[in-house]
Amino acid sequence: MFLSLIGSLPPGFISLLIAQTSIQRGMKPALWAAAGAASVETVQAWLASIAAVWVLAHPAVQTWFQYAALIVFLSVGTYLMFFAPPPKPRTEVVTQVSTWQQFGKGMLVSIFNMMAMPYWFAYCGWLKMSGWWPESPYSVVFFSIGVGLGTLSALALYAWAAQRVIERSAEIARSINRIIAVIFYLLACKILVNLFW
Repeated sequence: MFLSLIGSLPPGFISLLIAQTSIQRGMKPALWAAAGAASVETVQAWLASIAAVWVLAHPAVQTWFQYAALIVFLSVGTYLMFFAPPPKPRTEVVTQVSTWQQFGKGMLVSIFNMMAMPYWFAYCGWLKMSGWWPESPYSVVFFSIGVGLGTLSALALYAWAAQRVIERSAEIARSINRIIAVIFYLLACKILVNLFW
């Protein structure tokens, strides 16, 4: 849940959709859209964790996986630190729609999030190789549920914050990106230490 919460904090298309929905339609429709997005990410995390556990069952793959995770963490950290643009919320007026349409909109946007599967694949592999992945038939289920709850928490935070600090969103986004980038750099440093010491 913590990894998902941290991973969902950097501003992106889904979080901006939730913020925009919160501003234009209110907190309840934004939470429905967030629930739709979180439900899809739960399934994506489930699929990625199954794939990561399977791949890491082969010992020859583990060193390769550490290098791949190192590249992913450094790339995400660098993007968030130096290249991520501040969010630009849209301001057009939209008509009221049903809660199920909001839920479906959140699901649809989350389905097209191409970073979710590689992100959770890298994290699952990293957790397993670091010894933090319990060998249990329920590990994948609990991990996936935690991812969904973490995503829902982060998106609900965006919905809440959008109603209170939207005029300062660019400044807040830059600060959040830098904090998350530092976390990714620390994870990359830990992998380097594991690889060479």
